[in-house]
Amino acid sequence: MGKEVRNFLCWFLLTSSVFLNSCGGSSSSSNSSSSGGSSDNNVPLTPDVNVERTFDNAGNVTYCFQNLYDEPIEEIDVEFDNLGVFNSVYGEGCASKEITLDGNYMDAVVYFSDGESITKEDYFQTPMERDVRSEIEERLKENEDLFQWFEKDVLISVGIGDAFYVDYLIRKNDGKDAIINYVDCVGNLEQELKNADLLDLIGIPNLCMARLPYEELNSQTNDFIDGGFN
Repeated sequence: MGKEVRNFLCWFLLTSSVFLNSCGGSSSSSNSSSSGGSSDNNVPLTPDVNVERTFDNAGNVTYCFQNLYDEPIEEIDVEFDNLGVFNSVYGEGCASKEITLDGNYMDAVVYFSDGESITKEDYFQTPMERDVRSEIEERLKENEDLFQWFEKDVLISVGIGDAFYVDYLIRKNDGKDAIINYVDCVGNLEQELKNADLLDLIGIPNLCMARLPYEELNSQTNDFIDGGFN
């Protein structure tokens, strides 16, 4: 092979190799920057907490705070009903208050370790017993196929000397009884809870709701009915 031919082949192979390497390198570089620079995992979260509101049979509301931010919670100052009294929660935690007739307001300031802070608020009202009757009866009438009948304001006896009125006595399709009661903020909650304990003792399913707002009352009533009044 002549010298001129060998020189041409060397030049051709060299330029081809450079071309391929430059294409491959460019592609590799493009993939690298695409996969590394646009990752959503590096975007910082917005300061926030999840607030869960729950009610108990003793007429209390509880607020629990769960951190949704990438920095720890240092402190949560919770004020109820604009009274100027603060309940301090350190880290994730809960704060409770007794439900009152005049309205129930919660204001919380959440402080994070990086200096950020946010405010969470909640407000609800609790109805009087006379005002919830139509709500409970509507739930019952919507599910008439699940029981034989119901009566209002029934005096029942659960033992010697133990007699009291219940809001709703329900005769289930299996012939057994169930009871629904609602206690407002002026009712005798302590006595109603004792009555509920007596009903539990003799095996009568009962739902005792205390000082609940309408949406929670409807939710608990529906759950009781959907569960077969158990």
